[in-house]
Amino acid sequence: MGEAKRRKLAGTYPDTSKPRVKELSISYPGRWLTDQFGYEPVGIALAQNIMFGNVPNNQGDCMQRGYHAWRLLKDLGIDVQWVYGSMVAKVGTGQMDSIVFGTEDQYVMQTDDGWLGHTWLRGADGSLADFTVGRWPEITAEHVPGLPPIQWRMQIPDHWWVIPEKTGFIRAVDKSAPRAHPEFAEVIYREFGDASEYFADELPALEEEYQQAAPTLMRVIRELQSRWRGRHSRPDVVSMSNTSEVKHASTS
Repeated sequence: MGEAKRRKLAGTYPDTSKPRVKELSISYPGRWLTDQFGYEPVGIALAQNIMFGNVPNNQGDCMQRGYHAWRLLKDLGIDVQWVYGSMVAKVGTGQMDSIVFGTEDQYVMQTDDGWLGHTWLRGADGSLADFTVGRWPEITAEHVPGLPPIQWRMQIPDHWWVIPEKTGFIRAVDKSAPRAHPEFAEVIYREFGDASEYFADELPALEEEYQQAAPTLMRVIRELQSRWRGRHSRPDVVSMSNTSEVKHASTS
């Protein structure tokens, strides 16, 4: 029996179906590509560094961001799964201008210095959401002895929430796929499994952090939505899903 299942049976697994919050009805404008492509308040809020300001520049925060995003979107009623694996991207034109979140052979591993791997969200519609993208340059900026610094040439937004096969540059594969060798500006996610089970021991602390962050998240989202309604109704940007009313969990 897995650790996550034992926790559920013992009653020590965080009950994410009953958040300690009251429901608030808000209008969610849909999934938008961000940066120069469009506007999407929930994703932008989740990608803002204000929510994760205690993370050093040279360290990743995909576990925290992934969990917060998963919990928030579950409260919104959006069907997503928090998953883990490895990620490799060719961000420059040089032979060494690649980044890998995981081991050299693109697997995951727990080491004395921390976990090697990555987490993101996978939607029931096949979408992939990663709210750490904007931090990749600073995470990978630390000089590695014996290697030249990475020369970034790839332009990236603060996050993406996309259907991979429709982007032309993001691929999602499973752990049985061969080791990937991306072309310039190509990103490959290798999914291994359910992050909520893999990180079962971390969930109580992550849930506590999420509950503390919920008021700030809601405030940021409300401000972004107000701005979107007032100034970003752009006919030239195509939404990836229809505008809908949803029930959003929020503390007050």
